[in-house]
Order: sequence, then structure tokens, then C-alpha cells
Amino acid sequence: MSNFKLWFSFMLFYLSLISLFCNNWLAVWMVMEVNVLFLMGILSLTCGYESSSTIMKYFIVQLIISLVFLTFILSLLFNIFMSVNLWIMIVLMAKLGLFPFHFWMIMILSKIDWTGFFMMSTFYKLPSLMYTHWTFELLTLSLVVISSSFVGSFLGLNNIFIQKLLGYSSLSHLSWLLLSLSLSVQMFSVYMVSYTIILLTLSLMFNYLNIYYINQFKFFSRSTFTLFMLVFVILSLMGFPPFMGFVVKWFVMKFLLYLNFNFMLFFMLLVSVMSVVFYLQLFYYMIMIYNINFKWHYPLFYNLTVFSCVFLNLLCYLFVYFCI
Repeated sequence: MSNFKLWFSFMLFYLSLISLFCNNWLAVWMVMEVNVLFLMGILSLTCGYESSSTIMKYFIVQLIISLVFLTFILSLLFNIFMSVNLWIMIVLMAKLGLFPFHFWMIMILSKIDWTGFFMMSTFYKLPSLMYTHWTFELLTLSLVVISSSFVGSFLGLNNIFIQKLLGYSSLSHLSWLLLSLSLSVQMFSVYMVSYTIILLTLSLMFNYLNIYYINQFKFFSRSTFTLFMLVFVILSLMGFPPFMGFVVKWFVMKFLLYLNFNFMLFFMLLVSVMSVVFYLQLFYYMIMIYNINFKWHYPLFYNLTVFSCVFLNLLCYLFVYFCI
């Protein structure tokens, strides 16, 4: 990582933390726009024509969102329009890339380097994510969480682009983050830190191996340690027990059960089991590339692996639902 990219990343992280202490929407808007500039600095350090085109698309999207956001903030300050909070909520959804505004986020994430991918999936979203609880009502939040988690799990299937697959994974985890934020700030902090650590580890490994597509796994060194490290991190990201990704979801589910949010709990369990399949595509392909002969001599192994992993994951979530 170059010195400029490291400095831009640090400033993006620092300003994201500073934004949490802003006490009015205008200050929040200003910090968010400075964050956009630093993220563009990170993206601009990736060479190539396609990268320049991606930065331009990102700039246009952010310009539109920023102008709309500023318009409604001024309307709120001067009491010009009614129901301004609703429109601010929609702008924050677009800023975060939640459903139905997820297309621009996935498009950008699939065409940038791993440093930009990590920053855009974590620290860039932190200010918008924290201020959603100012505007979201319970019913609206439930609809956003349900729709975004389902879309993230469903559209993540059958992707050969690792960044696009992880982009849909980020959309699904964003739903969990919103849900945890509505329950408890402490629970949100634990989930956010855990997700950041997992995604940072995965991004560093993919950046070191220079891998962006699933079929590129056949070009990297066949190190057993590297292979198992990748598998363990992916298992943790998909919430597979007993890894860290499962533990933080476990805490959220226990809290939902305590509050008798049974429908929300059941739906999040269902979506989590659905998301197991597209995670398995990723690390199973790694194993098959690692030993190509195994792939041809055991054609039923893939189906058995998918079934056993999904079934085990479902049993663990059902255990949480009925026994905790």
C-alpha cells in the first residue's frame, strides 16, 4: 500500500469517527462529503482506464445524492417541507447502498482494488449507518432489513467475481448491522468491529494473492496454510459455527428472542442459511483448484458438502432459536 493510500485510508477512518460526534445534519453532510473526497483519492491510486471510469461513475452518483441530501437538510432547517425525515432516510439508504439502491454500490465494489473495497464496505458506511437510527421507524427498519438481507443472499448466488460476491455479502451484513443498531449500540459496536476484522483479513489476503475472480485461484501458490486460512476466514464471514461471525449473530438473535421479535428472527435465520450456499461456492472452488483430480473423481462430493454445511448451519441456528 502506497503512503498516499495509507494516509487517505487513515483520514477516512478518522473522519468517520469524528462524524459520530456531530450534533446537526449540516455538519454530518459536510463530514460525509469530505469522506467522499478521501475515498476518491484511494480509488484514484488504482491505475487503468476502467478505474477512471469507475471513479467518474462514483463521483456522479455521490454528487446526485449529496445535492438531494443538502436540499432536504436545508428544508429541515427552515421548515419548508413536511416529512423531511422520510426523505433523509431515503438518502441515507442510497448512501449506504441498501435495497433498492444497491446497484450502484455493487457496480463500484466490483471494479476497484481491495483497499478501496475494504474502506468502502466498512468505514465509508459508518457515518450513514450510525445516523439511520435518527430517522428510521421500526416498521420501515424491518422492511429495509428484510428486503436488503434477502436481496443480498439471493443475488450473491452464481457469481464468479469475488468482489461482487462479497459486495452482496456486505449488503446482507449491512442488514444485520442495522438490526443490531436498532437493538443496542453496544451490540452494533461488537458486530461492526468483528465484521471489520474479518473483512480486513480477507481483503489483505486477496490483495496479497492478487485475486479478483474465482478462477484465479489456480494461479496462486498451493500453500496448505494459505488455503486453510482463506477457508477459515470465509467460514467466519458466512457465520458458520463456532467462528466469530456466528458468535456476533448469536448475540443479535438472542436479543431478538428476548424481545419476542419471532418473525424477524425466523426470517434472518432463513436468509443466513440461504447465504451459506454462495459462500460455499467460493471456498469449495478453492479446494477443487487445489486438487483438480479430486474434482473429477468425486462428482458427488460437492452436493454432499453443500448439503452437510447448510444442514449443520441450520441446526445451529435452530438450537439458538429453541434452546437459548
